Amino acid sequence: MNSSGQLLLSFCAQLDLAITNTMFRLPAKYKATWMHPRSKHWRLIDYAIVRQKDISQVLVTRVMRGAHCWTDHRLVVIKLSLRLPRPCRSERSKQIRLNLERLQDTNTRAKYAETLSTALQPLDLKSGEINTVWESLSSTVLDTAKGMRVRKHED
Repeated sequence: MNSSGQLLLSFCAQLDLAITNTMFRLPAKYKATWMHPRSKHWRLIDYAIVRQKDISQVLVTRVMRGAHCWTDHRLVVIKLSLRLPRPCRSERSKQIRLNLERLQDTNTRAKYAETLSTALQPLDLKSGEINTVWESLSSTVLDTAKGMRVRKHED
């Protein structure tokens, strides 16, 4: 343990990280990462850092042998079993489905037209930016059509 090792440990503790190495049940040739130049003994000196919450996803940490050039270090490789969470969809991106077959009924169509004309009167659709006008118009039309939405579960 030296000052650099102590600094690494405090850094990992601060950011909730875990240090993993090649201490899995592997043959010795897949564990050693560095060879001492004079004694030619292989030692374990290289480690990999992962998030503490992902430590259960580490399948194996091992040494990659067979570099094309001679070096006294070997590459450390971690195999992970990543389980990525599904991206959550925002409320804006959900598509509203309407039952347009209800507009075949003349009473429903007349009621919808009357409610829509009443709702559109206070809106100033001739002035302003096109995106603002479109947002207000589309939200008014969809809010007026609340009774025609398709329900997934009729129960």
